[in-house]
Amino acid sequence: MNHYEVHILDFDQDLYWKNIEVKVCFYLRKEIAFSSISYLVSQIKKDIELVKKRFNLYVLK
Repeated sequence: MNHYEVHILDFDQDLYWKNIEVKVCFYLRKEIAFSSISYLVSQIKKDIELVKKRFNLYVLK
């Protein structure tokens, strides 16, 4: 069994110690070691933008 780190967009509930089923749609990027929290946060923001573009998840205001 593989283990993945999953970021669920616009979700703020606690899922620790819960089993969930996730469908992997595409490979985002390989694992990276970050030299600082700010680089990690920056990369997460880039990852989120990429996913939103890929699935056309922008909400019109």
